[in-house]
Amino acid sequence: MSTKSQAVADSSFTEQETKISPNEIKSFQEASYEYEVQVFESMSQSSTHTTASVQDVGLHHTASLSQIAESMELSEKRAEETMGEAPKILLHLQDRSVKCGDTAQFLCVLEDESSVDVTWTHEGVKIEESERVTQSQNGNAQFLTIYNVQLVDQGLYSCIIHNEYGEKTTSAVLSVEAKESQTRAVTKISLGSDTKSIKILKESQVKTTREVKRESSKKTSSLSLTSCQRPQGTEKPGSQAY
Repeated sequence: MSTKSQAVADSSFTEQETKISPNEIKSFQEASYEYEVQVFESMSQSSTHTTASVQDVGLHHTASLSQIAESMELSEKRAEETMGEAPKILLHLQDRSVKCGDTAQFLCVLEDESSVDVTWTHEGVKIEESERVTQSQNGNAQFLTIYNVQLVDQGLYSCIIHNEYGEKTTSAVLSVEAKESQTRAVTKISLGSDTKSIKILKESQVKTTREVKRESSKKTSSLSLTSCQRPQGTEKPGSQAY
């Protein structure tokens, strides 16, 4: 009997324990919601941190690529400096047209004037400096100046730039216009020469005609004299004495 009573008492105690008040349920729900919020915030912070980390990695990767590219460019420049290169011309020669007696000048601009040899030519022949023709330099600019230009100065001019790694050439044409007085003089000389040639030709023809007439007269006189002369060794026959 006592055992049965105790079992009933334990059962009632268990029922009391399993009964949960609405306040306790609400408190539990609020605690669970706060936990979920905390978990979500933690996950958001973790995601933000992860995103920031990824961005940092990307920036670091980009910076590394930039550094690698700069290093490669520097390496290429150093290799070019070590190997060297042919000279470069920034400004080429330009054609010139001047009047006879004026001054003509050609200009050539180089990228770097150090360690280069400069040669000027006229129609492929190296130009030697003189009182009328000078070569000069001002920094990386090369000049060829021709004073008192004459007709013989016209033609193709070239500037040849040479170093131990190669050679570059730039060329231009010089045109010389004769002055009006010189043109008239040349025309007068030509006309005078033609007139003189015609005069000489006429005199030669007259002289030839005279010589022909003289020869003809000589032949006629010779024939007349021959016909009038008696042949030698012929005498009239005479009587013989006995």
